[in-house]
Amino acid sequence: MILVQSTSVWTSLLLLLTLFLYPPSVDAVAAIKTLSEPKTPDLVASPTPRISPDPPPTSLSINPSIKKTKAASSATSLERPSLVSSSTGSQEAVEAVVVAADVSIDQVVKHLQIVQQLELSVGKSLQEMMTADQFVMYSQGQLQERQHLRDGLLAAHKNLKQLALGLNGTLLELEHVEREEVLQSKKLQDVLALQEEEEREEQLVKDGAKEMDYETGHLKNTTGLNAEQLKKLEVVEKEADPAVLHYDMDLLAQIALLLGVSAMGGIVATYFNIPPHAGYLLGGALVGPSCLGVVKLYKEVETISLFGSIFLLFGHGAAYTPQQPEDIFRKYFVGGVVYIVSTVLLVAGVAVYIQWTSSFMEGLIIGLGVCFSATAPLYEHIRENRIQDSSFGRTVTSIIAIQDVLMSFALGTPEWFSVRSVGWIGVAIIRSVVAYSVVVSMTVCLHQYVVPKLLRFLTAMEEVHNAPLVLLGVVSVCLFMALFSEMIGLSLECGAFLAGLAFVRVSSNAKGAFTSIRVIENLFGSMFFACVGMILHPMFLMRNAGEILSMVLLIVVVKTVSMAGVMTFFRISPRKALMAAVSLCQIGELALIFMIKAHASKLVSRRTYLLFLAAISVFLACSSVFNRRIVIARRKCVYRLPSTVPGKLMERHQSSSGINDLQLRLDNNQDPADSDEQNDNASSPSSRMRHQFLRSSSR
Repeated sequence: MILVQSTSVWTSLLLLLTLFLYPPSVDAVAAIKTLSEPKTPDLVASPTPRISPDPPPTSLSINPSIKKTKAASSATSLERPSLVSSSTGSQEAVEAVVVAADVSIDQVVKHLQIVQQLELSVGKSLQEMMTADQFVMYSQGQLQERQHLRDGLLAAHKNLKQLALGLNGTLLELEHVEREEVLQSKKLQDVLALQEEEEREEQLVKDGAKEMDYETGHLKNTTGLNAEQLKKLEVVEKEADPAVLHYDMDLLAQIALLLGVSAMGGIVATYFNIPPHAGYLLGGALVGPSCLGVVKLYKEVETISLFGSIFLLFGHGAAYTPQQPEDIFRKYFVGGVVYIVSTVLLVAGVAVYIQWTSSFMEGLIIGLGVCFSATAPLYEHIRENRIQDSSFGRTVTSIIAIQDVLMSFALGTPEWFSVRSVGWIGVAIIRSVVAYSVVVSMTVCLHQYVVPKLLRFLTAMEEVHNAPLVLLGVVSVCLFMALFSEMIGLSLECGAFLAGLAFVRVSSNAKGAFTSIRVIENLFGSMFFACVGMILHPMFLMRNAGEILSMVLLIVVVKTVSMAGVMTFFRISPRKALMAAVSLCQIGELALIFMIKAHASKLVSRRTYLLFLAAISVFLACSSVFNRRIVIARRKCVYRLPSTVPGKLMERHQSSSGINDLQLRLDNNQDPADSDEQNDNASSPSSRMRHQFLRSSSR
């Protein structure tokens, strides 16, 4: 009997040793370690264990529902279309945690059953020992041995009971973790489903007609989508339907508003004999975020206004008509370069000295922006007074030409210094020079080979079909050159200016197209200046009025000194040199484009950028003060097509043009020595009488 009891006891101890060799989990190991401390054995009988050996534990009744939920969620996830890799990775991570929790629960249950068997075995052994002690008589040594064995079994029974309680707690914690992970998995599946719908909508908007069936007007691939998902995609289907027209009424309202305030500002500015650009700027500032804040779609409106800067530069290039021999152009090329370099260095030095800028590099950028003069009014003034053959006219025209060509290249310089590394700056400069050479070569090829043939073909087709083919062809070439120059690392404005140079001295049949382009330029140009005006802040202008006016004054002084010095070097009288210097001391609209690019490349500080924008606005508003005759000449120079002049007005137009052509021929047949003298004395009384006679005969 004692042998049987000892065998059962040792069997229980071996099972307990097996349990210790294969711990169920970290929590179980911690519980076992806490049980190893010596404690006084309690002789109270062991209560009935929580987990019976035959039926599964009550706490494990959650597992089937959990497994069913997990199986249902996995089946639902299999029905869904494939997601992106990141979403799939998140889902797999959550499922891996759930599976790991299931495995841990199974192991804990298995070990808990082993502990239960050990506890029952030890309890049974104790009961048998107590029963045997009642009927069998033992010696004193045997009683002590059995008492010692009974104490060990009681301690083991107590420890097994505590271990079972610890495993039950671990099991409950694992079940709680599994429930939480299942809930997280469901939430993640909902989020992934929503993300999938959004990605599908974005893909549908991106692909457009590719995802739509043209005949049915529905999505091509709708497998795996329920009714709710299909209902959400109905709005996207309507927006991507290729068989209907789509409108953005909000954008249309914003454009109409911006054009309306531009028109009002231009009318008010013209009434007070101020250039309309100032009115456009004030109108944009009125509806901008700093005042009324009516315009909301900044990105869309400003993107459309880019057509204004493109056609503005195209008009500058197309209006340039070089009439000087190449040797004279080379002679004055040095003067133009010296004027630009001296202006840049003087402005940079002054800006650093009076602490406008924090570095000399920023001062150089400001100097380049100052060099963008308003050359178009001065060139029109020279042509109207027919002084382009005089020494004054030749010098000013050459400087204007050199400035326009070099400044078109300078429009791409802000991208050079955006890399902030000397080595990469050199690479960027080399790349820009190569790109500029490519664009110039394309311009020469277009001017010599493509544009003349294209205009002749389009003019012939326009006469047959009565369609604006010439206008469309010219605009297409302009936009192609602008986008190509932007693609190879230059700027839109540089490509547009060189595209305008490709149309220099074109056929007279294209004058109507260029007149229409001038209308488009004015339309989008007003919108562009209104968008620039949206940047201005009236309170900033009022707070910094003194600093802005001082900047304007210093720019006028520096540019006047630089231009007067260059023209004096070419032996031009001080009066004419000063007049040309005052005419070129303004800052044109191209400086706005340059400074916006420089600020986007972080080459100038924000305060300097805002002050310079305000100074440009002052120059645009006060340009009539610098040269009033230019404003009058621009207002009188309005081109009218002969086909739009009816009846007797048509005959008067032809007679006046014939008289003007005759006068031009007479002027061109004069000696070169006399031409300079007569052009220099254009303001003499005899010259005024001759012009009055020509105007009266044209009437």
